[in-house]
Amino acid sequence: MDLLLTLRMLFLSISLIYSTSLLANAERFTEAKMVFQDAVTDQSMLKNEFQDKRIKLTGIVAYKGPDIFGLPSIEITDKFGQPSLFLCVLPLSKYPSLIDVSIGQRINMSGVFRRVTEKRITMKQCKIY
Repeated sequence: MDLLLTLRMLFLSISLIYSTSLLANAERFTEAKMVFQDAVTDQSMLKNEFQDKRIKLTGIVAYKGPDIFGLPSIEITDKFGQPSLFLCVLPLSKYPSLIDVSIGQRINMSGVFRRVTEKRITMKQCKIY
């Protein structure tokens, strides 16, 4: 039982350090795959730590264009040709900025965490850097 408690405390400590660095370091962008793997491992932690907070990440553009509601969006993956890990929805006024984005391009983005599923993390109010 003590080993289980120790492992949980270790996981929480690592999660806290990771979440603090992810949110606090304005110049650092975390690899999309790393954030996604942590989210799938512990969805409740991600929801508690990041709900309505801005996350900065870097990855490869898998899709650009309207989402299912017609809003400008970019889907990010870790490798070209792989399924997307993040759906980043931009403000409607940012549609013209999609012209400068290419599928397969490495991109730095930030967005406000909204939801996580087994397949994808959704972020709103995204910005392209």
